[in-house]
Amino acid sequence: MGINRSEKIRILYIDNSIAFGGALKSLSLLLRSSSFREIVEPLVITAQDQNVIDAWLQGVPYVWYRRILDYRKKERFRSFVQQAIPLPWFSGFLRKCFALLESFETAYSFGFILWVAWRHKAEIIHANSGFFVDSRPAAYVLGVPRVLHCRGFFAHWDCSTRDNLQGAALVIGVSDAVSQSVEAQGFHRDKIVTVYDPVEVSSIRGAATMRSSVRKELGIENDQIAVAIVGRVVEWKGQREFVHAILRVMDHNSKVLGVIVGDEADDSEKQYFAGIKQIIAESEHRNRFILTGYRRDVDALYAAIDVFVHFSIEPEPFGMVVAEAMAAGKAVVAADDGGPKEMISHGRDGLLVQTGDVDRLRDAINRLVNDSSLREALGRAACNKIGSWLDVDMVAQRTAALYHPLFK
Repeated sequence: MGINRSEKIRILYIDNSIAFGGALKSLSLLLRSSSFREIVEPLVITAQDQNVIDAWLQGVPYVWYRRILDYRKKERFRSFVQQAIPLPWFSGFLRKCFALLESFETAYSFGFILWVAWRHKAEIIHANSGFFVDSRPAAYVLGVPRVLHCRGFFAHWDCSTRDNLQGAALVIGVSDAVSQSVEAQGFHRDKIVTVYDPVEVSSIRGAATMRSSVRKELGIENDQIAVAIVGRVVEWKGQREFVHAILRVMDHNSKVLGVIVGDEADDSEKQYFAGIKQIIAESEHRNRFILTGYRRDVDALYAAIDVFVHFSIEPEPFGMVVAEAMAAGKAVVAADDGGPKEMISHGRDGLLVQTGDVDRLRDAINRLVNDSSLREALGRAACNKIGSWLDVDMVAQRTAALYHPLFK
């Protein structure tokens, strides 16, 4: 299949994420980049809520997709069948019905993707959430290359997601660790490339002027040191370990505050967050925690804090909030694994601690809250690194350059 390099490449992007997060945020930053749009003519299939679409796909053509099932609904169904249905014959009947529904959804998804790709005259199909949607049939029928954007470790997915690799023209990993997990499945190394997600550096730096107003809103005094963790509240993200570590720091420093930014999304996460709140409530330092819930103005929150912690107890595929906090010039402590390990040079532009080691996390936080010069030096180096490496236009150019070779 040939293509005139002077023409824009028509690409269909499939966003199958069930809630707003790093996958859609990074895609929206790319698609709104003027340098990217000089090369690509995009169309996005998304099932996001309209308020999310309005906020993040400004000026980007999209088609809304009605999702029948997602992994949360599937997990709830499995839990319901296992716990609430005592009759084996009836639970078996429900499983068969659910399997039929899944088959219908697969057929519906294929038909919808094929129809949209055909109408858009798509020359490439790019699955933004990689293995969560099977884009093979539509790409095969239309005879166009298929790109998988892998935003998670391959070992976490099941056989159907492994099958999705077959015939992909290119797999983009959001970190070397993710790319290596794909290669470990036997996929061709020369068809795997690492492209780290972009960061809107100018916006983050511009929010620095809001430090005083946001600290006032949150009730943070000028002489207090705000130590924050940001992200969806889920067990593997390590908010509980963060609380245990910061409580030990508070025992010896009356100026330290703990800030948890984020909220839970489903029942299991609500139970987990409730447990964290109970730990805080039973502590003598209960009044030194700020739980903001979900905030859209996260750039301003970076400006308001002094130390940023990212402590996933499982490897983090990329860690967009880590990159954003570094771009904001904050001293960052992160678990020594996955994407954050690739972003941070220990002792130069951040601190790395062993995954799951709460004592070492406590020591690293202690070191930073007691040394303002170190905080400033690490933050300055981090800001310079991200600005010269992950700014949107730079990442947009790297990504756009991957498409033309697919037509050779």
